[in-house]
Amino acid sequence: MSPEFLLVVGIVLAAFSLPAIVAAWSDRRSPRAAAIVLVIGLGTVAVAIFTWPGPFGASDVPEAFVKVAGSILN
Repeated sequence: MSPEFLLVVGIVLAAFSLPAIVAAWSDRRSPRAAAIVLVIGLGTVAVAIFTWPGPFGASDVPEAFVKVAGSILN
């Protein structure tokens, strides 16, 4: 898998887990599943950053989203 795809998947997983964590805390439940998804998402982002060719910068994130969206839509 390309680092761009891993980065996008990791960011999306981490972003979707945050509302689930807040909802679990507000219902006074333990956010086990959401925490596991958050760890998987952050791990995927870490793998993407370590396998990124060259230096990684914040400007690479929007470019990665555009590349992944373009490859899915084509």
